[in-house]
Amino acid sequence: ALFNTGQTQYGTVVSAVAVDADGYVYTGTNWAGSGDLGVGDTIDPVTGFPQRSTLNSLAVHKVSPTGEQEWVWKLRRGQAGGAAGKDSFGWITDIQVDQLGNTYVTAYWHKFGTTSDGVQVFAEGRSDGVIFSIAPDGKTRWAKEFHASSHSYLLAVDVDNNGSVVVAGRWSGSGRMMHNGPWDNSDPLKRVATGPGGKPFIAKLDAATGETEWSYWWNVCVNDWSILGDVTF
Repeated sequence: ALFNTGQTQYGTVVSAVAVDADGYVYTGTNWAGSGDLGVGDTIDPVTGFPQRSTLNSLAVHKVSPTGEQEWVWKLRRGQAGGAAGKDSFGWITDIQVDQLGNTYVTAYWHKFGTTSDGVQVFAEGRSDGVIFSIAPDGKTRWAKEFHASSHSYLLAVDVDNNGSVVVAGRWSGSGRMMHNGPWDNSDPLKRVATGPGGKPFIAKLDAATGETEWSYWWNVCVNDWSILGDVTF
């Protein structure tokens, strides 16, 4: 099948694609401005908030082998009700689907964002790495953030179909290394500061809950930076 993932005023860009064993296609789309995000015969009008060409919201479509939309999941800029979204934006970096039909999406996000079913994320510093798990019915299962004081990015994800997910990327500043509890300076696993520079990062998560099983990172010299751009089991 041949399809597009909609058309919006400032463009739609597909940055990640996965295909499951039954031939269903999962696409990660970055979009800005008003338009239509429907695939095939589906009509899905959207309105950008506010209308700015460089600030993207996110969408994930599940599309049948014949090119018809099964569902769409969205991360919109701002909080529920549309507040505090003028500087929010993000970008999808990778997508995978497991044998049960759960989808795993990595991205980076800046400021407030709210999913189409009301789950909220917030980058506490600058752009923050995030991962979302989406159930087979298109609803959010869980969302986890890197939580860094400066820029962090989750750039790749893989799933082993044995209960685990692995993510990779880079970060700078101080961070909670995917541990989503309160800031705690007394716990080095929850807040780590290793000096300037961008550091490569990898973490293994529980696929059912998103909780971090372990995380590992490399230090860099002074203001240098390095990156992990792909990961696999």
